Amino acid sequence: MHLPDPHVARPPERRRRARPSCHHAAMIRLGEQGPDIPCIVTNMDFAGARLTLSAQRPLPTDVRLVLIRSAVAFDATIRWRRGLACGLTFLARHDLVA
Repeated sequence: MHLPDPHVARPPERRRRARPSCHHAAMIRLGEQGPDIPCIVTNMDFAGARLTLSAQRPLPTDVRLVLIRSAVAFDATIRWRRGLACGLTFLARHDLVA
């Protein structure tokens, strides 16, 4: 899996508050549009997340992000994409275990 280069400058923060950094294994679920895509969540808060994808792949605008260890899924919209990185805005949260 490709990880971001720490020496490459990130674009300036545009949110009112910076998101806390994290390193969560996750999958982007495409359902009938294709196989799941492994990714790493590099920052996340209640409103959205930044991901690093495992490979360059076309993605639809609306996706489902599944946090593997937490058994939580988020319906989300992709807001931006640069190389293997992308930013999501969350639309809904789903607990995957009862």
